[in-house]
Amino acid sequence: MTQDRKSPWEALKKLHPTDARPDELPELQRSSDIMWIMWENSIPEGRRHELKLFLSLSIMNVETQTLIQHALVDVGKELTVEPVEFKTTTPQGRALLSE
Repeated sequence: MTQDRKSPWEALKKLHPTDARPDELPELQRSSDIMWIMWENSIPEGRRHELKLFLSLSIMNVETQTLIQHALVDVGKELTVEPVEFKTTTPQGRALLSE
């Protein structure tokens, strides 16, 4: 579970609003990339299929907020305290994975 996530680009722009350059960023661009690396290195290969959920609280990235809103509208849901599951095989799930 993560909270108050921002992309490296958004964080860099906030720290250096007048001189941020994309080439200053690491190749890992999403906190989910890092979470996956941690999962892959911490969990034995035979148990990796057990990952069921990836939770994020307080998503700060406006682009991600927009993707979430579009995905919810596409499936006829609204943003509430109730969870909504998007399968990674659906267009909405793939969009949220940035594929």
